[in-house]
Parts: sequence; structure tokens; C-alpha cells
Amino acid sequence: HLHRIYQKSRTYSSDSRSSIIRVYIRLFCHRRGLLSRMLSVILLVGMLVSCQGDGSAFDVGTGIGNQPVGGGTVCPETEPTYETDLTYLDHPRLHFSGLYQADVATINNYYGNFNTSSFNLLDQLIKKSTYADFNPKGSLGFSFQNCKITMVCPLDRPCTTDDELVGKPLESATGHATGKIVDTDPEIGQAIIFGMTIGLDIHQSKPFVGKMRPVGEQDPWRNVWTGDNIDPNWQTGFQSILENVEWNNNSDLLANGKFLHQLMIKSQLQDQVVSIKFNLDQYHQENFSDPLFLYGRVTGTIGLGTLKGPIHYVRQRLLQFAREPNATGLVDPNKTRFTNVVNFKVCPEVQHVAFDFGNAVVRSSYSGGWNTALMGNTLNIVTRDGRHLIDSIDLTSDSWYMRNAGVFEVRLTAHLLAAIESGPVDVYNNRDELLMREIDIYSRPMNEFVKKLNPDDTWNVTFFVNKLGKSLSNHRAVLQVQLASSHTADDKKKQAMNAFQIVNGSPDPDHEYTYFFTSDCSGLFTVQFKASDPGKLREYVDGEVYRVSYVPDLDNQGYTYLYSRVFDEFSVPDKPTWFGQNGVGEILTQYDNLYPVMRKFLVLSDYSSVKEPSNVHFLKLSMTLNESQPGHMPVTRDLSRGKRDTILKWLDEPAPGKREQMDFDELKRNLQTAIEVEHSTIPLYLYALFSIKPGTNVQAYDLVRSVLIEEMVHMTLACNMLNAVGGVPNLVHNKFIPIYPGPMAGGLHPELTLRLGPLTKDILKNVFMVLEEPRRVPIDNDPDIHNKTIGMFYHKVKRALKRLVKEMGEENVFVGDPSRQVDGKYFPPETASKVIPVTDLKSAEDAIDLIVKEGEGSNMLNPNDGEGELAHYYKFAEIYYGHQLVRDKNTRKWSYTGDPVPLDPDCIYPLISNPRLEDYPEGSRPRLLATDFSRCYLNLLAQLHVAVNGQPDKVAETFGAMNFLSIKAGYVTGLPLNEAGSKHAGPTFLNPLLLPES
Repeated sequence: HLHRIYQKSRTYSSDSRSSIIRVYIRLFCHRRGLLSRMLSVILLVGMLVSCQGDGSAFDVGTGIGNQPVGGGTVCPETEPTYETDLTYLDHPRLHFSGLYQADVATINNYYGNFNTSSFNLLDQLIKKSTYADFNPKGSLGFSFQNCKITMVCPLDRPCTTDDELVGKPLESATGHATGKIVDTDPEIGQAIIFGMTIGLDIHQSKPFVGKMRPVGEQDPWRNVWTGDNIDPNWQTGFQSILENVEWNNNSDLLANGKFLHQLMIKSQLQDQVVSIKFNLDQYHQENFSDPLFLYGRVTGTIGLGTLKGPIHYVRQRLLQFAREPNATGLVDPNKTRFTNVVNFKVCPEVQHVAFDFGNAVVRSSYSGGWNTALMGNTLNIVTRDGRHLIDSIDLTSDSWYMRNAGVFEVRLTAHLLAAIESGPVDVYNNRDELLMREIDIYSRPMNEFVKKLNPDDTWNVTFFVNKLGKSLSNHRAVLQVQLASSHTADDKKKQAMNAFQIVNGSPDPDHEYTYFFTSDCSGLFTVQFKASDPGKLREYVDGEVYRVSYVPDLDNQGYTYLYSRVFDEFSVPDKPTWFGQNGVGEILTQYDNLYPVMRKFLVLSDYSSVKEPSNVHFLKLSMTLNESQPGHMPVTRDLSRGKRDTILKWLDEPAPGKREQMDFDELKRNLQTAIEVEHSTIPLYLYALFSIKPGTNVQAYDLVRSVLIEEMVHMTLACNMLNAVGGVPNLVHNKFIPIYPGPMAGGLHPELTLRLGPLTKDILKNVFMVLEEPRRVPIDNDPDIHNKTIGMFYHKVKRALKRLVKEMGEENVFVGDPSRQVDGKYFPPETASKVIPVTDLKSAEDAIDLIVKEGEGSNMLNPNDGEGELAHYYKFAEIYYGHQLVRDKNTRKWSYTGDPVPLDPDCIYPLISNPRLEDYPEGSRPRLLATDFSRCYLNLLAQLHVAVNGQPDKVAETFGAMNFLSIKAGYVTGLPLNEAGSKHAGPTFLNPLLLPES
């Protein structure tokens, strides 16, 4: 065997023979048997004679001469070794696969949503329901789910599935706060995972637990190519290290000699760490009813790493896809962005090469098999020089990907290892079509590649330059800074570019914002970036965002990016206030819009909510935690240092400040909001009424019906007020009907989620009574003027009307046509007197007082509405407590101790909550009838719209439509959805955007 290798080596080039000699020197050093050493010596002597006979020169000590390559020089004395350049591709390593959950927040991914003046949360919920924005209430949580160890690769033997570790769960977040996933900026995405804890068998033996260093996504790849089409769902990978790893020496899995013991011992050597690489694909975001909605597939590897090498990349060798998506043409991998890449490492010391195809192979469909039309049935890895076959990968099965996360390890003969060491590698399919080519020279960062900066910050990034896995010194590399924002005006882009500069390197005289760097003898060069104030050029989004492409040279354009977001300057006031320009309220309102999930804990736009002591403590804690901690407040990724410090300073003394007064246009907008607020209650109360079986729960039915009728009157009064000041009521715009479940219009009751449901004590207490809640303090003595309750909202409108009349004159405020006013002549006698035409300040105040009193009561101590009838809150409370509210003649105190008000749950249809058309099968009777009901309701609103816009007599026609609506509802509620009858269909109140075309 040795003789044949020797004879064949005589036909190789001197460089190839030198590589073989280096391999056999290493093998000689690892051989323990005398015979093996003697045979190695014989082979080496023969090769030395052969090399000398060719006149070639080499240095046995370094293995390679100093020859200029592509403008650089391989520097042997600093060449990384097997022990000092460990990666997750080395032994020991383990592989895992399973699911991941990414509960991403999607509102903050859209630039326009940062505009607080135009933002409407209801718009976002409508988008959600039409699949345009799939998760507006995302918590930002990221975690592994149902992941199992699938393979281990010990130090002293090949990879195997026959190990006690295989099948053990790899988990995250159990016993710890879940990790978070956020984007760097709405314009570039670039997701970052931080605060993630990863452990093995956490519920049982807990052999190890570690915290992953925050990392951005890297090497995204086109996972699905079908003909000429590329699936928009690019997939991505993450590579980092585990820090503060805790090893449980009491675990049997850590016994001496076992795999985990090997990993522990090796990772505790100087400068060595535990590394992790994982790939994410097949994310489910289209179908809310999908059991895997917000879940995807994860495959990954945990192994070794070194602090002397790159943390987030492999400093070895790289293959890149070389074929167009339509599989007909080739591209130059040196002139395209790195996508569908394969990291690989040659390890002569252990006679193997490891390839990571984890984020490179292409599928034919999102969840289908490999795209054999493009990839073929087999991937053949070959040397470019001589096309020597290294290994083949069978693409007819998917099981290998889940078993080894796409990592293939091939043990090779010495001469094949030598051929790989001295020349590039390519990948062909079984049709002999070139799929992937090795990037001969490439450069990547040693440290973090995504960074947020504030003015005057600096950022140092060290890059390595490799040629075929070897450090390349004295090589010229090129960096180019680019503005990634598309919302910066053209005439302001130069100003933006000046806010992020490279302060070292040699500027390219022919290309602006381009710099040259030369690698040192270790193949490294360091770039220093300096940030300054961009100057608020993106309107309502803070700062500017940049990407930096780095390439080996201008003629070799294969590239990847660094990303940086530079925040605008924000000076911390001496005494921050909530209200006012650049006030804390303005800052936090934006994040209340972007992250509505926070409303479960506090309402960031609500002064009284934020200043509560418990919330002050929470905000201080979350904003001062290190960003690597999962409790770090996620929204601070969008907060500059100045804004964060302003909030923290304000939290020490939460002063309200002076609020800007409502102008005339804002008054009109608020009156339109009043119409929408009043209307948003009507479907709630109608749905509850429809759930009562005919002829039963009579007292409860009458109480709810009386509230419903009064809400219809209130909506009419709001229309009258808007008409009176020259506005135009709109009852037919696409967002007039709320999304259930969802928030209330105008930001009222921010802690409340409106939801449709049958009349139960839960709905009464947690929706109806909260909705009609009386204010607890006199609002004139409350410094935090806000819209917490409906009564507070109307008080603000009333106060604005009085001030505007004083400033402008009554005749200049009430400019509407009186003929547009709706009066009570067509209303039932018991409500006719309450329909007040509004023509001046007094009638407007009367209308507002009526609305507030009927909802909350005449004052804090009186539950009546001023006319001897209970306010809405107390009517609902009577049903909830089961007794009438009465006043003790002696103590004068009120209590629910009067006559019974029964609510028999057996006489309530078990309607499903918040019904949508998707809840009923296509073509089914419930779906047809629910659709018909929604159209009837829209027709009713259209009739009311005509009536309040200049044809008040049309109100008479709406009462017949209301009765017809009740009949339609009865058709739906009587339909059981299962054989047991435990669930019944419910009528749908659908936004017109969500209804199918007629």
C-alpha cells in the first residue's frame, strides 16, 4: 500500500507531494507501534528523494514555503493548529434536532408603524386576521421545543447513534426566562437572539446548562427553490458559544470516559469553550389554526470552540452555491453574497474532513423533500484538481439531516487528505452538474458582526483572511460602508453617511466610503468604526442603519455584511416629564404601539399605569439588566442610551409635566373616536343577548337589553356632537367594526381586551363591568389626565369644548348644519327624550353628561343615572351578584342584597367565543348563516350612516333592520357544533375586509 502511494506520488506536483509529506509527518507523530513508524520513515525518505530530484524546495518544519498568493502570503509560523483552532466540527460534538418556537413581534418590523400620530392597533389586528401581519401580539420569546440528542461524536471513535445520550432532551428556558428574538432595525431585519439558556436533560440529571452569548443570524440560505421561483421564506443559522456552563458532576452522564466527560474536560482547557451552531427552517406563519403556528424545525451541533478564534464563524474553509435557482446557469461564487454556504474543516491529525451542509441544501417545497431537479439524487464532493471523489451524499432520504444536522465526516487516506489540503473542493450532482465551488480566499469577522452604537461610540472589529483554510498575511482586503435605510431623503444621505465612519485603513480614491486593509502575519486586520449624531433623518425611527460589505479585493466580490445601527443624539433633560416634546410619554407610547403584548403587565402609554410603584420597579430593573439577560426589556433595542437614561431618570421622580391642549381638529377626531367607542360595545351586548335561550333569564335579558338600547342612543349623541362642530360621522369605514378579541378604540381601557362571549359571570365581571367602570377620583384633581375610562375620555372632550368656545366663540365652534341632527321622534318612548339634538355648548354638555351618567352613575357615591335608573355598571353587577342593588334606610349604604336576579347557565347557549368564519367548515350551514348575519349587520350600519349624514328620517328604517338581525342571529345560535351540543355557533361581526366577496 505504501509503495503504491509512493509510486503515485511521483506523478504529483511538488506542492502536492509536500502536502503528503506533512500528512505523514503528523501520522508518524501519532503512531505508537514501532512497525508503523518504520514504514512511515521508509515512505518519507522515498518522497524526500523524489522531491529533491525535482529540485523543489520545502521546509519540513513548516510544511509550506512563503509564496505570494492573491496578493498575500501564507504565514506558517502563526498557522492555527488542530488544538488552537477548535470548532463545532471537531470531536467531541453532539447533534440534536426538534422544534423551535419564535413568538416574534411583527408590528415593529414595519417602518410606518413607528409613526405614533397615524398608528392604529386595530389596523394591525385586521392585518393579522388577513395574514398580512401574522403575530402583532408576539412576546419576542425564542426557545427550543421537543429537541433530542440524535448523535454523538466522541474523541476516540467515530460518530454513533448508539450512546446513552441519544434521545435525551436538549432544552431551553426550563427554570429560566425564555430567550428573546428581535430585529436590529425595521429596515434590515437582522434578527438577534439573546438571553437564551440551553441545557441537557434539565428535568432529570441536568448534566450541563449554559447561557448562549447573544448572536445575530448569519449565512441565510434559500431553502426552497422551485423552477424559476424562490420561496420568500429564507432560512438562517446561528453560531455562538455557551458561557457560564454549569456541569453537574453527580450526573451519571458525566462519568469518566463518557462523551459528556470528554466535552467537559476539553472545554475547560485554557481558551477553550463549548460552542453551538444551529439551523432554523420550516417556520409556520401562515395559518393560525395550524398546531405548529409560530413553530419551526431546528437542527444543530454542540461541540468545542476557542476564544482565540472567531466566535460566530468557522475559520476554516468555505463552499458556496454556484448555480442559479432555475438550475440552468452558473454564477461566480466570488461575485455574489454568501448564501447556501458549506463550512468545512480538514483535520489531518485525525485523518478526516468534516462538511456542514446544514444551511446549504435546497428543498422542492417548504416542508417537502430535497429539490432533486436542482440538486440531483446525489451530492458528490470532489477535489477540483483531478476530480478525486471525497464522499457522496444521498438526497433520496431526509433522515440524515435530522440525525446529523447536515454535518458529514469523511475519513480519508493520506494522499486524498493531501490533495484536499493543497487545492480547492467542489460539489457536483449525479448528473455531473457543478453545484458548489470553494471560495479560495475569504474574510470574516472574529467578533460580533451586529452592533448598536450611540454618538461618540467606537467599534473595533477584527477580521481574518483565509486561503484554503490557511491564514493569509500581507493581503489587501476591501471594506465598503453603505447606507441601508431607504427612508432617508437623497439630499440627506451624505449627512447620514458621515455619522458612521471608518477611522483607520487607506481610503480608496476611486470609490467613496471604501477602504483598504492589509492582513498581518496572522492573517488578521482590525477596523475601527466611529459613530456620531445622524441628525434625526428618518422622521419617527431613531437613528440610521448601515451595512458594511467586506471582500478580499475589488476584483473578487464575494461578500458578507456587518450591520450597525447608530442612534440619534438625545440629551437627558434636567427634569424629565411625561408630557411635552421629547417627553417620556412620547417615547413610551411608541413602544406601547409596537409591543402590545406588554399590556398584559403595564400600559406604556398610560401615565398612571407606568407610575405605579410596582411598574416603576419593573421598568428600572428591566432597563438596567445586561442585554444578555432574558429579562432585559426587549424594546430597549430601539432605545438610544439617551432615551433610556431619560426614562430611568424620570422613573426616580415621575412628574407629569404640562400636556398640550386639544385643538379644533383633534376635537373632531376625538368625537369620531367617541362614535367608535360607543359602537364597540354594541356587538358585545348583542352577542350576550343572543346567547339567552328564548323566554328564559328574563330579568337578566331585560337588564342587558336596556343597556344595549342606551348605547345605541349614546352613539347617536356622539354623531350629533360631531355634526354640530362641522364634522362628518363615518360608520362604514373598513375599520369601524372592531376585531374581537382586541383593544378598545382610542386607547380607552388599555388593560381591557374586548371579547365576544355568551352571558356568563366571567364576561360580566371581566369585560362588561370593566368597560362601564366608574372613575374612582374626581378627574379635575388628577394630574395624570388620560383616557383610562369612558367617563374620563368624555370629560376631556367636554373641557376642550368649553375652552374652544371661550377662545373662538360659540358660533365658530358649532358650525354644523342643524338639519343633520337626529332627534327622538322615531325612538321608543322610554328613550325618545334622551336623543338630544346638539347645536350649542349647553346641548353638547347635556349630551356628554347623559352618556357619562348612564354608564358610570351620577357621581362616585350614587349608582343611579340621575333619573332614578341604575347606571350600566350597576345593572351588570346585579346580574353578576344575583341580587338587586338596594340602599339600607338606616346606614344609607348600598349593597346587592335585594330581590334575586337569577342567571341560569343551563338556559344560555354555549356559543363559541370570538367567532370567525374560519371556525366553521367551508360550505357548512354555520358558515353560510354567520356570513349572512355579518352582511345584515353591515347593511344596518350603512343605513345608520345615511341617517346621521343629513337624512335623519332614515332612522325609522333601521328599527326594522334591527328586528330582522335578531331573527338572523337565532338561526345561528341554535346550531350545535358537536354531537354533545357543548358548543354552539355564534354570529360573526366581521370587518368588511374579512368577509368573502359576494
